[in-house]
Amino acid sequence: MILHLVFFKLNPEVDDAKLGEIIETTRSQLGAISHVSRVQAGRNAVPDDEWPFFLSVELESMEALEAYRVDPLHVAYLDSVIKPFTKDRKALDFDI
Repeated sequence: MILHLVFFKLNPEVDDAKLGEIIETTRSQLGAISHVSRVQAGRNAVPDDEWPFFLSVELESMEALEAYRVDPLHVAYLDSVIKPFTKDRKALDFDI
């Protein structure tokens, strides 16, 4: 099992309400991808941390992770949710 964990820095205009929308959209859109076993998304519990938003995706294998990366639903999510509202990211992949 692979855990794909991503931390994001948000653009300054993203307020708490918008972050809530991003989190809900992340859960619904990434959860619809066939290669994904589980999706989690949320806010950093430490206020004013530089990485206020995270997502984690569990996949069965590295091959499934590669398929996820190019899946049209994932690409559309990146274009409509991540790129417009984030300014930096840190991604880590773990074998769990």
